[in-house]
Amino acid sequence: MFSIFLKKKNLIENGLPNNMTDIHSHLLPGVDDGSKSEEESLSLLNTLSSYGVKRVFLTPHIMAGNGNEEQKLRAVFQDFEKKNNSGIELRLACEYMMDEQFLPHMGNGLLSYDGEHVLVETSFMGCSMTAIQQILFEISLKGYLPILAHPERYAFMSKNDYKLLKDYGCEFQLNIAALGGRYGSRIYDNAKYLMDNYMYNYAGSDIHGERHLGVYNTYEMGKKTLYRLSLLLENNITLWK
Repeated sequence: MFSIFLKKKNLIENGLPNNMTDIHSHLLPGVDDGSKSEEESLSLLNTLSSYGVKRVFLTPHIMAGNGNEEQKLRAVFQDFEKKNNSGIELRLACEYMMDEQFLPHMGNGLLSYDGEHVLVETSFMGCSMTAIQQILFEISLKGYLPILAHPERYAFMSKNDYKLLKDYGCEFQLNIAALGGRYGSRIYDNAKYLMDNYMYNYAGSDIHGERHLGVYNTYEMGKKTLYRLSLLLENNITLWK
């Protein structure tokens, strides 16, 4: 008789925040491993609009060897924004790999969310925590506030590593699909640990294409998880300054 209270829901069924803002997406067409064309990006934005998404940060990858530079991405964004008829507001930020090219990019100014918060990532294959700490220290010296994308997906990190990064002032962004099991049980367990210990600050879709729309309409979660996720999604709007 209590099954009605235990029924899982997806994000659409649960209801998105009125100010739903996605802070992690790869919908700037033709610049990275995300959307490959303007047509694909515009179609996806129209679908997201029908779900109730109001604002989207486009966050293309910048990393050594992928050819992306801030000036180039600004030009692509300005052209694409003119063609956006979805009703969704767009802004450009970037997802920066903390590699050998990161500090030169930072020296020229980063494409951040709001002039302060900047989205960063590291290699899934493993990286020296000492090197990460050094870059985070350099970021703070420049007056930026780092947001680490999808920390749950770095399988090489331990719980102590997570705590160390938080001590360095790093905020965490959850990939919503991790709670739906998209990346496997180990990543799900990492996400659950970080969620249960209130270590996340924001949540994003990390949408690259149609295959990631399941973040909104497929993955089902329990009431407690959905409530905590809704608080993170509400917090996303603070980056839209």
